[in-house]
Amino acid sequence: MHAYLKTIGFSKIKTTKELQEILRDVVENYDRKKIVETEEHHLFAEFSKEYAYDCGITVCGEIDENNRFQMEYYYPYFEGGQISSYEEVSVERHVDKESFAGACDDMRLGITMIFYLTHAAEYLEMKQKNALQPLPLPLSVSGLAAEGTILLPIQKDPEQVEKERRSTQQKNSLISAARNGDEDAMESLTMDDIDTYAMISQRLTKEDVFSIVDSFFMPSGLECDQYSVMGEITEMNTTKNAVTGERVYELGLVCNDVPIDICINEKDLFGVPEVGRRFKGRSGCRECWNICKGKIKRARAEKEKIQSSFFFADFYSDKRMFTGSAPDSDATYPLDQHFKSNGVLSALRDDHVGTALARLYELLV
Repeated sequence: MHAYLKTIGFSKIKTTKELQEILRDVVENYDRKKIVETEEHHLFAEFSKEYAYDCGITVCGEIDENNRFQMEYYYPYFEGGQISSYEEVSVERHVDKESFAGACDDMRLGITMIFYLTHAAEYLEMKQKNALQPLPLPLSVSGLAAEGTILLPIQKDPEQVEKERRSTQQKNSLISAARNGDEDAMESLTMDDIDTYAMISQRLTKEDVFSIVDSFFMPSGLECDQYSVMGEITEMNTTKNAVTGERVYELGLVCNDVPIDICINEKDLFGVPEVGRRFKGRSGCRECWNICKGKIKRARAEKEKIQSSFFFADFYSDKRMFTGSAPDSDATYPLDQHFKSNGVLSALRDDHVGTALARLYELLV
């Protein structure tokens, strides 16, 4: 049983028999079907059916010599519409089945984002036609959240917003220069990290961690494509599962200046989502893309768009709030050692400030 079927409105499916009925409905009454020949000369088939707006279930498998479909795996999906990144994307096949993982190194996140490719048949077809190389590859990330929490926003005036925007642009330029070997940029980033760490240590004595951490995007759990996220809600829509009638939220977020889309069952969301508030979630167990799934869209031209979805991360919230206080100043040295052992300082050194703050939050709660 896929852990995130409930995200798209199938929370009441408890038995294998109920699941098989749904999967049979996808194959027999599909909205989208794709069959493509693999490099091993097998016929790979992909059936998808929407059960709510922009979300549904995809069933993948092989057409055998008797022209019968043999299912190999399935997954729930959600297709958002925001372009998240224009950085280079790498795709590799999974070892155990005809599915794919993608990776994108975006300097705004400070990490290499790994995600699960959902439209595998379409990707295989484009690869065979050599249609991937000459095209720009904008990345659109979306996710299925198992659980989540709504937080109030941090109040900012227009001057603060503009100052943060300029600071982010400057930092991204420095990171780009440092990657190309600019020693002055490396030194500047190192000094910025030291100043940031000093600011964090000082503010934590009087402020809640969520008044410091505006957003974050960081790996969570043992699997490489699971993430914890927090970001500002920029768009909110609701839809209903056509079979169960369960209500589903579709949220547009900005996380570390990266737009992403999140889908979550109304029952699993703690709080009332509104534009301007923040969503916080954490990845859970992954059975086939972590707590949330992501997708890639590849556009040949404005009139002809080819979408390749990627399921990259599922999010849930532990619903705990930071209520502790920071150590006294005479305990600074042991605190520094504790941060070093838990990766906070190393994240700051690597210019992963958002990751460092998120790790700091986990240590304190």
